[in-house]
Amino acid sequence: MRLDLILFLVATIIGVVLFLTYRTKSKPGLTPIEVVLTSGLIISLTSAVFVSVSLNLNFAETRNAQRSNDVFQIANAVNLYDLDNFSQDETIKTIPTCPTIKEIGILEGNINLLSILNQKYILSFPVDPSEGTTAATGYFICQDNDRFKVSAPHAEGGRVIQMVI
Repeated sequence: MRLDLILFLVATIIGVVLFLTYRTKSKPGLTPIEVVLTSGLIISLTSAVFVSVSLNLNFAETRNAQRSNDVFQIANAVNLYDLDNFSQDETIKTIPTCPTIKEIGILEGNINLLSILNQKYILSFPVDPSEGTTAATGYFICQDNDRFKVSAPHAEGGRVIQMVI
């Protein structure tokens, strides 16, 4: 949730409480207009908070949907490349055996699939929407016998996104 919205909400509630406290000391009771204005202010602030929370959840789900699509594309491209080259490529041989996993990317120590898969098997190599770059895509890979497992560990909301192909 956004901090500025929370601070605004807290400041407004404190202001309303102070106003009501002052008002009830000088003249007992509230006029109907004061009750309507205070209720309307509280309702509008509460609805603004709910809209903000809802938007944040929708953005997280959108990023997770993108991660699911990216994992599918990577797994499919690796599988097609492996079928075309019959596991003769050195890069495919460097993919670790599960449960050990390595990140895909061009950094030292990562599995560099970008150069062998780009253009022919995948148009542009996907990167994680919130954490990925071409140096470290945010997606991980391992192989188990003749199958490849691609995962997106930065998924939000406790989701597990992975594909075995």
